Amino acid sequence: MNGEGSQTLAGHSTGAGGPGGAGDKLSISFSSSRKRLVFEADVVSYLKVFRAEGRIEFASKLEVVPSDDDNSEHAIKGVTMDVWHEAEQAFHSVPIPTPAKAEDDIPPLSGSIQATFHVFLDQENPLSMPKWVKNGDVDTWLATMFGFGRGSDGLRRDENGAGASKGWEGKIHVVDPDPALTLQSTLEQWATNSMVAQQKDRELFLKSYFYLPDKAEETEPNMDHIMELLLKPIRGSYPTIGSHRDQDHHFRPFYYGHTSQVHPILQAAVNSDPNLIAQQTHQSLAVLAIFRALQGVAAKYGGDEGLKEAESRVREVIKSLPTQMLNKHLDQMFQKWNTSKSGSFQFKPVR
Repeated sequence: MNGEGSQTLAGHSTGAGGPGGAGDKLSISFSSSRKRLVFEADVVSYLKVFRAEGRIEFASKLEVVPSDDDNSEHAIKGVTMDVWHEAEQAFHSVPIPTPAKAEDDIPPLSGSIQATFHVFLDQENPLSMPKWVKNGDVDTWLATMFGFGRGSDGLRRDENGAGASKGWEGKIHVVDPDPALTLQSTLEQWATNSMVAQQKDRELFLKSYFYLPDKAEETEPNMDHIMELLLKPIRGSYPTIGSHRDQDHHFRPFYYGHTSQVHPILQAAVNSDPNLIAQQTHQSLAVLAIFRALQGVAAKYGGDEGLKEAESRVREVIKSLPTQMLNKHLDQMFQKWNTSKSGSFQFKPVR
């Protein structure tokens, strides 16, 4: 194969940090995992993962390094081949045959400048799929692997501060990762997996509680109720503004007391409704007031589109809360909704 070419190889890709060595190498196992080709990151131009096809495509710069000894095998810069020795239970590096023969089970690697490899993964005995392959978040995986983050110039750095741009930076791409989770998909997963009541009731709760009833076909989010997913953990076990301590030192609801002591800015977050004020803490009212300010500024300077974008960003923040926490509060909110007025929850607007 001369110049640019393409070769097909069946086997496992163990990826960076796999059996092929350190995190700056790509290892391809083949011949029933008895052999493997190991590529240093510097000679890999790009790497694409096609999950649905069970295939990895990558390109490598192949440069034959002549040996001083005419009788010795030529080496390929940045590429080695390992063979499993059963007696020693270990891999040993061996010269890459140039040119390769059919019995070598490897593509011809001599005389090539740029080669494209198509690696078909073993679907009968698959390796476990790493998280970064599922979600496509390669940057986070690299940051976790190397552990040193980025410098001010945007390049990853090792402990000595040297740029690592010649490694895997910008080279790895997952073509078909799982769709990014949205708050809606998180809610739907809860409705499917929760053990509280029946699934049809949980789905009805999502539809009637978290979406505006007059715009159900457009599934426009009811942001006042969605914000409750954030306000509940903020309130936690703290006494609400409208509660008081009884003679047994337990907090009891007392909806008409102490609301006058709440600052007008915080009261405005719930339209100064004493019932709604009484159900919050000062901290949760403050967060809600910030949300109202965001809505106001977004609508003023960006109109309806600006408001939609701002509320979308808020939903992203809420979605980033731990799933276990969201599920816990969804269970509680659903139980309250399910026992009120035969499942019909009457929402009182706070805007």
